[in-house]
Amino acid sequence: MLEKNLNTLRSTNYIIKSLNKKRVTDLTNLKLQKLLYCAYGVHLSLFNERLFNDEIQAWKLGPVVPVIYQEFKDCGKKAIGPNSLAGLLRDDFSGEIDFPEFDDVVEVNKTKSLFIACHLYGDKTAWELVEMLHAKGGGWQKNYDIKSLGVAIPDEDIRQEFEGSIDKIATLILG
Repeated sequence: MLEKNLNTLRSTNYIIKSLNKKRVTDLTNLKLQKLLYCAYGVHLSLFNERLFNDEIQAWKLGPVVPVIYQEFKDCGKKAIGPNSLAGLLRDDFSGEIDFPEFDDVVEVNKTKSLFIACHLYGDKTAWELVEMLHAKGGGWQKNYDIKSLGVAIPDEDIRQEFEGSIDKIATLILG
C-alpha cells in the first residue's frame, strides 16, 4: 500500500468499525464499496475536498475503489468481520501491519462525512445501495461503459449526485 492510500484505509476502517458498533451484520465488499462512494460524495459536496485520493471507478455493480476491492475480495459474498480491517504493512521490515484510523480531533470533517454516510446509508442492503447508485444522472450512470472497464468517475459527477441531498445531510450535522 502506498501513502496515498492512507485516507482510503482510514475511511474503510471507520465504516467497518461504525457499522459493527451499530450491529450491522451484512457489510460485504459490495456494500463497503457503495458506502465508501457515499461517504466520498457527502464529503465532496459538504467540504469541497476529496475524502481520499484513490480513484473511484464505474464497475458493473456500481462505484468501486479498486484498492479496497482487492483488500477484501477474498471475502467474496460473505460479510466482512468486525476484526477484518484494512491494513498497511509497516515499512520497518518487522512484518507488522498497522490498521490506520482518523484522528477525530484533527480530521473532524472527514469523520463527520463518514458518520453521515454510515448513518444515512449503513442500514441499507448492498442491493438497495446498488439500485440507488444506478439512478439516472448519477456519477456511476454517467460513466459506466460495459466496453471500457475501470473508467474513473470524475469528482464533479459525484459532487452533483450528492448535492441534491445536502439539506438532509446538513440536518444531521446541525442536529
